Amino acid sequence: MEFDLIGIDCSIVNAFRRILIAEIPTIAIEYVFVNNNTSIIQDEILAQRLGLIPIKANPDFFTWFTSNYFPIFFFILNIKEPDANQEPRPTDYDTVVLSLKVACTKNPKASENERDPEKLYINSNVYSGDIQWQPAGRQIELFKDDPIKAVHDKILIAKLRPGQEIDVTMHCILGIGQDHAKFSPVSTSSYRLLPTIHILEPIYDDDAEKFALCFSKGVIDIVLDEQNRKVAKVANPRNDTVSRECLRHDEFKDKVKLGRVRDHFIFSIENLEFMQGKKDDFLNKYKVLVLGAGGLGCEILKNLVFSGFKHISVIDMDTIDLSNLNRQFLFRFSDIGKSKAICAAEYIMKRMKGVYITPYHCKIQDKDESFYMQFNIIISGLDNIEGRRWINSILVNMVDPESPESLKPFIDGATEGLKGQVRVILPTITSCYECSLDMYGKNTTYPICTIINTPRLPEHCIQWALIIEWPRIFPNKLIDNDNPEHIKWIYETAKNRANKFNITGVTFFFTQGVVKNIIPAVASSNAIIAGTDSIYTYTFQYEKKPDCPVCGYLPTIYEVSSKITLNEFIEELIKSPN
Repeated sequence: MEFDLIGIDCSIVNAFRRILIAEIPTIAIEYVFVNNNTSIIQDEILAQRLGLIPIKANPDFFTWFTSNYFPIFFFILNIKEPDANQEPRPTDYDTVVLSLKVACTKNPKASENERDPEKLYINSNVYSGDIQWQPAGRQIELFKDDPIKAVHDKILIAKLRPGQEIDVTMHCILGIGQDHAKFSPVSTSSYRLLPTIHILEPIYDDDAEKFALCFSKGVIDIVLDEQNRKVAKVANPRNDTVSRECLRHDEFKDKVKLGRVRDHFIFSIENLEFMQGKKDDFLNKYKVLVLGAGGLGCEILKNLVFSGFKHISVIDMDTIDLSNLNRQFLFRFSDIGKSKAICAAEYIMKRMKGVYITPYHCKIQDKDESFYMQFNIIISGLDNIEGRRWINSILVNMVDPESPESLKPFIDGATEGLKGQVRVILPTITSCYECSLDMYGKNTTYPICTIINTPRLPEHCIQWALIIEWPRIFPNKLIDNDNPEHIKWIYETAKNRANKFNITGVTFFFTQGVVKNIIPAVASSNAIIAGTDSIYTYTFQYEKKPDCPVCGYLPTIYEVSSKITLNEFIEELIKSPN
């Protein structure tokens, strides 16, 4: 396989080559269980040879062989989960089982004078084509049209003689070349600069023939000029590998100039066959739902499209504001006031043909379980805790132990200034969002008596205008946080009160931040959190809470007075939701 990279620096090209060799996951034999080996090859050497045989299996259908993934498998099969201290058990989600059982016997049809072992014996040579795939579980359906096997059938493994046998079982797993060369998806990966050949003076007749022989085949053609003389012409400089040979001949030194295009790299890759699979089918059929089309949502949508996903839906109830444009790059000045979800979908589909994005300009609470059931995965870029708690509860309640498809992986991300976090939630299996609710700080509140009588901070003045003055002046009108006229009224009212109490710091943007509870957003933080791989630290695993009101199994006992009213009971639950 050969392709070009044009207009980039050499360091980037070298990094790309290293990624090809070391970072792309593939399937290879990791464990070899020797049932019987009477060949002259030691067990360790035999296992090493088997491990280096490239296996044709689409890695997109497998998970990494780590204990983190096993609870999914045990949940689906409804069997007891193993002890955490035990070695992880292979499953059809992370392991391919192969077998090799070959015994050598004499060929009864061979002539007495035969000396060729391949004719004298049956199974005298053991080849990679003798390896048999043992399908299990979902693998039967996934690979029925393209069975898992060795890439090449004629890789010699061992030579046997009558009475000798090899009987082994092999487990293949996902890996990368950085861990071991056997996982490298390519046998070789190299690059070179695109050659340039400029003939400065015509080269005729016998010299033209001689000149053509100095290059690889097809680089130089011999053509006839207007006088029917044979003349050398550059045909395909790309094929050139030995062009400096012409400089050894004095007659050509001043007639040709050789060079390289410094930013045009020709990549050559061997042995890519076993990476071919049904990845395109996976990307074409996989349905993704993105919650939120703000700063983080724009990054997520961009990454999904560039990753090859074709069917994406996005929900956002918000409209585009001028302050969004510095980081929410899917929107333009002309989009201000329009739906974020609709504008994001239109912008992407206009630039990326073959991508289908369905926008929903509404609250996530406006959709029921049947809506969320149609997606394969849900990715959240929401900017509020209430929305996350709601979708978390819906996804947990959707899970049916008898229907694995009802389990929808939930990826949740958030940023605040230069900080950010992302987590993966598998409803009913891992800890849910509600399990970690205690880690979030409570919203800042201000005593009502301070707001009314003795304000000391600009926030006090803004809250006074918001919760005291607005209801008094406009008793039948709810404030719209996205209405600039409403924010302007709050600002002017708070500014007048601040002047009365000699308080500084009340500005229009500060007022907007307090009213809308705006969280600082930085474009680089959004990009990092939305990415598939980035710098990260402070990683830890959330534990499931047995008493979690959403996914826990312990009942919650809440004692109240028998004289309490329903409204009072609801108020108590609001104060103490856990």
